[in-house]
Amino acid sequence: MESIVTDIRYALRSLARTPIFAVVAILTLAIGIGANGAIFSVINGVILKPLGYRDPGQLVLVTSQFPSMGFDKFWVSGPEYVELRERAHSFDEVGAFVQRDLSLAGREQPMRVRGAFVSATLLDLLGVGAQLGRTIGAAEDLPNTEPVALLSHELWQRSFGADPALIGSKIEVQGEPRTVIGVMPPGFDVDDNGIELWLPLGLDPADPGGRARHYLYLVARLADNTSIDQARAELGLLLEGWDKASGGGHVPRPNDHPLQIEPLQDQLIGDTRTALYTLCGAVGFVLLIACAN
Repeated sequence: MESIVTDIRYALRSLARTPIFAVVAILTLAIGIGANGAIFSVINGVILKPLGYRDPGQLVLVTSQFPSMGFDKFWVSGPEYVELRERAHSFDEVGAFVQRDLSLAGREQPMRVRGAFVSATLLDLLGVGAQLGRTIGAAEDLPNTEPVALLSHELWQRSFGADPALIGSKIEVQGEPRTVIGVMPPGFDVDDNGIELWLPLGLDPADPGGRARHYLYLVARLADNTSIDQARAELGLLLEGWDKASGGGHVPRPNDHPLQIEPLQDQLIGDTRTALYTLCGAVGFVLLIACAN
């Protein structure tokens, strides 16, 4: 202990003899350490920290492709969504959503908010319950049922004063009264789209619409003990027989209209992972230079 105190005193006296060098050295080290801390915080928040869903590593995004038209990630049609749910055994469940800008009559003035029409299965498979009230039920996710709405925590606070009495009352969305059934937890979103208002998709499995109408994004949860490679292998087999199983027409096919799956987190991060790791290496190298100097 005595030797450590002696070393510290010696170091302080040495720095005092060369104050300019001491200031430059301290600032250089501070900048290097600060930059590394900042970059690690970003990497932790964007890459290392899991998504705020139940078992997020089991979630995948399902999109379609049209290679001949240059569409690498395209929407899925209603019939394709219904058939995928029925035929794919690699998934515990498949949910669908479509984004829309919606008009909302707030308590003070009308506004435009980012909304989404979602299947009840989507909210179930994400495994995130409502902070207040409840989420959309299967019975409400059908045509010709009572219109309901689910609010984000942020919209509830900003436009309705975080009033718990809002649950069960009606708000006007796109000129139509809807009963508010719940408020989602802070920060809840899907695919990082800033959704603030959640409405039932209302897709009828018996009449899911035209095959040429592609408008849905799909999120699926892998079944227990099923890897994404196994799910991709099964999807390849389904594509081989989709034409025959659906009676032909505009259906998914291996070459001209395949379906694809990727981890949901990879979809959210995109090319950011490589850029962040490169930046982390660069600032780490700067810190090494600072220490060496």
